[in-house]
Amino acid sequence: MNIRMSLIAAAFMILAGCTTTTTDLLSVALDKQSPGQFEKIMVMAISDNEQVRTIVEQSLAGKIASTGTVALAASDYVPGHLASMDKETLHRHAEEAIRENGADAVLVTTLIDNSVRDQYTPPQVNQVAMPVVEPRFGNYVGMQYETVMMPGYFTSLQEVYIQTTLFDTATGHAVWKAQSKTINPVSLEDGVKNFSNVMVPRLESDGMLGGGN
Repeated sequence: MNIRMSLIAAAFMILAGCTTTTTDLLSVALDKQSPGQFEKIMVMAISDNEQVRTIVEQSLAGKIASTGTVALAASDYVPGHLASMDKETLHRHAEEAIRENGADAVLVTTLIDNSVRDQYTPPQVNQVAMPVVEPRFGNYVGMQYETVMMPGYFTSLQEVYIQTTLFDTATGHAVWKAQSKTINPVSLEDGVKNFSNVMVPRLESDGMLGGGN
């Protein structure tokens, strides 16, 4: 393999290694009249997939607990497929769990959309420095520039949109709401961890978590 082909191969390896999970907050709204500082939060993921529900709830609850706020996974108290329940049944089960555990807030996550789309990167032309040995000058190593063309390519982007809402159990009102987008989760666990690492610090900075205060 010549130097030029080696450079092209290395470039593609770098591109392949640059696919990382990222979560962006698209919007955040909070009730400025709410005192926040909730001490005990139940986390509820609305999903009919038991694995997804358990991983989401435990990840968020664990991250919230790390701030000093007590957090509970609703799957430990409200069994069943939440997404298939009618609203009245879901509310009844949630209220029973809240009364049992004394949670002063409920954090609810709902999947809005999960889609895959192709993104095209056009061809790129770069000037690459190439070492050149000049024996006439005592094996002096100089540099010359050659044009290397990177062909265009497609990459698939998975985009997961989630709405997260925090409810005050005393009033039943939503006091904090966010929409987020997680791109290219390597796995379910990886995507949920990345999501939790973005969502919980924002809840904390917005004064919704009372741990340690």
